[in-house]
Amino acid sequence: MIPHRRRYRDTDYVFAVNDRREFGDYVGHHGLVMENGLPTDAELSICRPETHVYDLLSHRAVAARADEGRITFAE
Repeated sequence: MIPHRRRYRDTDYVFAVNDRREFGDYVGHHGLVMENGLPTDAELSICRPETHVYDLLSHRAVAARADEGRITFAE
C-alpha cells in the first residue's frame, strides 16, 4: 500500500493505493511491465481522535475503530 495525503482547509484526504502487481500477458511476458493488479489486505491507522472513512471505489462508509487518539481500519 502506498499512502498519500491531501489537505484542504481542515480536512485531510488519505488515499491508499494498492501497488501489488504481477507480470501479465500483454507486455508482461517480456518481464518488463507488471501490468496485472493483485488484491492485498492492509490495515491503516490515522492519528485522529475521530474521523470518517469512506471507500471511493465502492461508494460506501468503511467501519473504523477508535483507540487512544488513533483511527484504525482495514480494507
